[in-house]
Formats: sequence, C-alpha cells, structure tokens
Amino acid sequence: MLNKTLFAVFIFLLVVFFLEVGYLTVYQKNTLNPEKVTSTQTVITPQMPQTLQTQAIRQSTLEGLVIGLGVLKKGVLKNALLDYEVQGKIINITYSEEDNNNSTPSSHIELEGDAGDVNTFFFSQKDLQLLKIVEKNQNEEKILNFSQLKQGDNVKIHIVADMLKIDFTTTDNADSFENIDIEKYD
Repeated sequence: MLNKTLFAVFIFLLVVFFLEVGYLTVYQKNTLNPEKVTSTQTVITPQMPQTLQTQAIRQSTLEGLVIGLGVLKKGVLKNALLDYEVQGKIINITYSEEDNNNSTPSSHIELEGDAGDVNTFFFSQKDLQLLKIVEKNQNEEKILNFSQLKQGDNVKIHIVADMLKIDFTTTDNADSFENIDIEKYD
C-alpha cells in the first residue's frame, strides 16, 4: 500500500514538474535580461517568478520524479495515475459553449487558495463533458452545470489523469482524464 501511495505521489510530482517547466520556458522568454540597462542606467533585477516562490512541491522532488520515471520502459510501466485535488475560491471564471474543435480550452476557473496564491485551470468542451459538478450542503447533494458556477464560490477540483496518455505537445488531453470532479461547498 505504501509503495502505491509513494508511486502516486511520484507521478503527481512529475506532472507538476512538466507543467512548471513549460510555464518557466514561456515565462523566461518574456522576462527582461538582467544585464539590460534602462536609459537612466538603472540595472533591472529580475524577480523570482511567483510560481517558484510559492510552489507547492519542492523543485528537488520534481527533479527526482523526472529521473525516476525517466528510466521506466513502456513494457514495464503498466499504470501511472496522477491523482490530485485543489481547493479555493473562484476569483474569475469563463464559460464558453463554442466547440473550438472540441479540444481547445474555451472555459477556465481561476482559484485563489487560503494563502492568496492563484492557479488557473482550463477546460475544453471535451473536458466539460467529463466533469461531474456537485453542490454539497449539509446532507444534500445537487448536480450543477459548469455555467452555474460563479465568482465567489468555494470549490474543490479533484482530477485523476493517466500519465501514460498525457501529451503536452497538444492541447487535447481529455482522453488522459480518468476523472474530473468539482465540488461546490460553503
């Protein structure tokens, strides 16, 4: 049981690592060069990206996951599920019924956590079809649609993805999701 738990944590950290590397690659292209000097000869010192300052998983753990998973072979690794839950208050939400080839993200939820950190989660129409959204009040459970969520709602998003199916070279990863649940709560 402990091995399965450690393996699940390992897989989760690996996915987060790849997401962070992708973000940092894009972010690095848009930051100023630290040697660049303005017209008043003031040296611009780049700030550490907020993602690294408040990163939930240590960078060394993510790097270890990449190394550990990187040696596993296709014929040996049979299952690699990433199971994680995020929670916070919706500070921004968009919902679009546009098809966009069914795989391009057209809707999103921006969540603010307890410490003020913010993460954004994007959903394609395929993803929205997989979503199960419930509102829990005391002993009641009510089924909701994505369009019924609004700014100020407190939600938990639980995602289970098959890492053997995820392909970060495309925006269509809906087939990799085993489960996407959103729980609205008070």
